[in-house]
Amino acid sequence: MDLLAGYSSDEEEQDSCVNALRLPSAASFFSPAVPHDQRDDQSRHHGRKRTFEHVEGQFATHIYIVVPVAAVEALTGRAIDMLQQASGQTSPVVTPLNCNELHLSLSRTFTVQFHLIEPLLARLQQELCRPPSLGAFSVSLRDVELFSNDERTRWFSSLSVLHGRREIINLIGRVDAALKLFGLPLYYQNPLPHVTVAWTLSPIPEASLVTSSTDHMADIDAAQTKPANRETNTHEEVPRTSPLWTVNSVCCKVGARVNIISLT
Repeated sequence: MDLLAGYSSDEEEQDSCVNALRLPSAASFFSPAVPHDQRDDQSRHHGRKRTFEHVEGQFATHIYIVVPVAAVEALTGRAIDMLQQASGQTSPVVTPLNCNELHLSLSRTFTVQFHLIEPLLARLQQELCRPPSLGAFSVSLRDVELFSNDERTRWFSSLSVLHGRREIINLIGRVDAALKLFGLPLYYQNPLPHVTVAWTLSPIPEASLVTSSTDHMADIDAAQTKPANRETNTHEEVPRTSPLWTVNSVCCKVGARVNIISLT
């Protein structure tokens, strides 16, 4: 595992993939100091609210795949437009994600105590690299769907995974297996892999949101089997897809430090 200090505000056999881990000092997991009275200042975070309270000695953790800008740039404009239109407001504030924020989640965001970081990372690497190894695989995204967070405080415009969906769901299952051993929150029961490209605080009607995995999977299956016809059709809109890109690693961000686990 390569350990990269990312400071910001916020197949082969298994034995060839799993390396000994050396946990860095606790200080490396901290972001630059923020005065206590500013930690929950929503103006510092574009109005976003914490999904859990800040507790000293616990580190926000998220497991994900990095998504290249080229995978989303052709569909970002449409994603923003759909979010604005769905809100029903004249001028809703829609915030695109920065290029270094693009990701495909394999876990919820959760907290972990410092003394559990090393064993969690070790177990996570074992699960991701255990036979049968996934190795590198290709992923593409399709059109736009709208989601909300669990608290219904933010709404998102996202691109759903088209090619590589089975491999992503396999990775989510492996991540869940590691988290379950530590009593940590598991991912959603019926995963809908997607990449968020923009968000808003303006409420979106429930009817516009993706809530059924059955309907979601039916749309994905139809898009995979439909011929790639790009001709204009006034009666039917052909889902647009992103270029393929290769996934060969998984990131686990603990506090301010990003840990990279290779899949090859």
